[in-house]
Amino acid sequence: MSQVNKRTLSDLHKMVPGSITDDGADIAVRYSTTIPPLDVILTGEVGKGFPSGRVIELYGEESVGKTTLCATLIAAIQRDYHGAAILWDTEATMTSDRVRYMGINSDDLIYGSSHFCEDVMQEMVEVTRKIESGAANPFGIMVWDTVAGTEAKMEHGKKVGESGTFSPHARILSEGFRKLCKPLARTKFAAIFCNQLKTGGIGQMYAREREKEATLGGKAMRFHAHLRIKMTMKRKYITKIDNKVTYVGDEIHVTKIKDKEGGSGVAGTDCILVIKKSGDGAGKFSNALSCLKTLQHWGLFKKDSITVDGKKYTDSSFEKKYEEDQAFQDLIHKKLTIMRRLKLRLSEKQVAPEQPQVLPEEND
Repeated sequence: MSQVNKRTLSDLHKMVPGSITDDGADIAVRYSTTIPPLDVILTGEVGKGFPSGRVIELYGEESVGKTTLCATLIAAIQRDYHGAAILWDTEATMTSDRVRYMGINSDDLIYGSSHFCEDVMQEMVEVTRKIESGAANPFGIMVWDTVAGTEAKMEHGKKVGESGTFSPHARILSEGFRKLCKPLARTKFAAIFCNQLKTGGIGQMYAREREKEATLGGKAMRFHAHLRIKMTMKRKYITKIDNKVTYVGDEIHVTKIKDKEGGSGVAGTDCILVIKKSGDGAGKFSNALSCLKTLQHWGLFKKDSITVDGKKYTDSSFEKKYEEDQAFQDLIHKKLTIMRRLKLRLSEKQVAPEQPQVLPEEND
């Protein structure tokens, strides 16, 4: 087979300019979610989470912690990276008190006040192009909360029910993503779109899995999203504290539905996060309890038997030990990464194609 000579390659490069590095194919930074189990299912290690330069869809039913997770990410990027944060809160759920409580620097937070889907998408495109064309390439995050709660201009000024059955969000997002994705890939900004599940395939016995995972915006969101994360309410977290049955918070099942780098939709790409509803840290994710519930979900600990290095713990004593002992934290994080690798290997064996049977040769 003949090889292409250097002169021909040089001519082809002139006809088709560009390179992978210049085009932003490489991810510049992976922002930690500051929630160890979530970092582990995203990248396999604690301290690395959501990718920069990519579209990320965070979706689920109501009250599963989507806004809380976004607020946690904004606070972390401001604190750990001194990055910029832009929030389009079209549902008006992020109050000033909640911003301060979640650790967000409200003075540096850029709060988008646009009400229409077209305006928010256009502002995201303009911000991205401005950052891409500038000399500096700052760390940062853009959050749209939520796509489903944003009105389109064609709906404005009409009475409820008069705008017709056709949703304009699909057309707006499709056009917007075509303008957004390329310049976004050259920046260190992460773009998170909060969304909600559509009711089309939910609860229908014969609906396909893709129909059950449909979100507002049609196929454009599923197609352009580099990463899709689903959050589902699992159960109320109730335990005994001082011999009293106490409602501690909610267990949220988080699943990596799509990842263009692979490793999505199999065991080890899901975890359990706990949002506390009482006591210290109410309204925030508990790292200690999230680690505990994820390891129980993955089968390392039994529900009524938590043993670490030969010592037994209750839920409350495990949480206290985790928060006070850095060495214990590191040990639990190591167990998370090991268990995740183990779960992925088991999944690979289960889905491995059967090898064709080779029959022995017969002698003439």
